[in-house]
Amino acid sequence: MQPQARSFQLELTDELFIQAPLEFVWNVTVDVESWPRWTPTVKSVKILSQGEFGLGSRALLKQPMQAEAEWIVSKFQPLRLFEWVSRRSGIYLTARHEILQTEKGTISKLTLLAEGFLIRLLWPVLKNRLAQSIKTENLGLKKYCETANIHLSSSA
Repeated sequence: MQPQARSFQLELTDELFIQAPLEFVWNVTVDVESWPRWTPTVKSVKILSQGEFGLGSRALLKQPMQAEAEWIVSKFQPLRLFEWVSRRSGIYLTARHEILQTEKGTISKLTLLAEGFLIRLLWPVLKNRLAQSIKTENLGLKKYCETANIHLSSSA
């Protein structure tokens, strides 16, 4: 995973195949409060907004070795992608969660965009940890979806 520089924006992406139906993977992805059950990269999630998760939804996420941060959904296309943003001192983060249907399952693509004056300074220290974090999150999603899907399929 190589970061790509764009003016003052850096990007990391992780993509993998999940042997589960797109709708199932989507439902797990947007159930953000359940993330701590399947990924060690999220310790807790608390939804702050009312109603169904979607455009404008707000949540507090606690991640290892980070302060709790508010994330706000800035793009939402059902069964396709959601993107949310978080601002921290000198850093603006965008996390995109995309899913794509294939003949045999689903592709999950996670992208982290980081920008701001501090990101240029901290990128050499943060890039490997952030790359590992999105890879770990995607692998957790894969394992959870494939295991749960097998159990659902066998009980049907």
